[in-house]
Amino acid sequence: MMSLVNIDLRTARHITGLARHLNFTRAARELELTQSALSRSIQQAEALLGVKLFDRDRTKVELTAIGRIVADGANELLEQSRSFADLLGRLKAGSQTSVRFGMARTAAAALLPQALQAELELAPGLQHHIVVRGFDYLRDLLLSREIEFFVSAEHRTEGSNANDALQVHPIANFPITPLVRSGHPLLAANTDKKPDEFPWMIASTEAPATTAQEMGYPQLRLKPEILLEDLGCAARLTETTDLIWVTSTFSAAHELQAGRLRQLTPTWQQCTPARPPYKLMIFQLHGCTLSPAALRLSRRLAVLASRLQETI
Repeated sequence: MMSLVNIDLRTARHITGLARHLNFTRAARELELTQSALSRSIQQAEALLGVKLFDRDRTKVELTAIGRIVADGANELLEQSRSFADLLGRLKAGSQTSVRFGMARTAAAALLPQALQAELELAPGLQHHIVVRGFDYLRDLLLSREIEFFVSAEHRTEGSNANDALQVHPIANFPITPLVRSGHPLLAANTDKKPDEFPWMIASTEAPATTAQEMGYPQLRLKPEILLEDLGCAARLTETTDLIWVTSTFSAAHELQAGRLRQLTPTWQQCTPARPPYKLMIFQLHGCTLSPAALRLSRRLAVLASRLQETI
């Protein structure tokens, strides 16, 4: 069976050019070749395919029945080549149809609205597939190449070979600190109130094993009264009650910027907190090149996180 597998784009252009003009002089002029060069190219294609594509004599050139089929196939090949070249050009310019990435819940709440607002203006029509989950789930998606990168806090799993495949880029550090509502009694000058007079809260699944001493704030009550994973609910509780919320400033970035929450200056802190600052990272696969849109997004998120760190 005849095949175009071994015909290159140059030969395909020669076949379609001659098929269009049915005249060696005009076809050679369009292709910017000599007539003899075009004739040799057609002869080589016929020899390669083992069929005659054109009937020709001194007065005319005609496509054979097989030649029409080959010319149509060559046209399709060239059209696919042009479409592919157009796609490559758009990708090089940073234009693509979709991008997939992941965000931890806290990072999504703090960074996504501003990042996507800029993206919608810069890249209209680009579809953003965003997965908002925990670290382990996002890591598995990255390892299976279902997303290009994800943003999360630093996470170390002892003995996990999967983590060795990850390339990590630190983008910001946010301290763990007590947060209270604006107007909280402990913020008043010369207050006689003490921290252990107020309930406190931590938004973490590790909270049951956490004591005030371990957190570095022994003046708080021994254990938190509220253990809550929902950061939005935790922020609203802190805004509307006298709770003390011990958390990363990143968890309440918008509330701190708006002045609804305040950092409680830890003048009564007596020991070094067991928990280090919340370290925000971008994770991607070693040796895996990001698409232009993913690279732009990862850089935008890094800049936003750095600005947020400076602000709060």
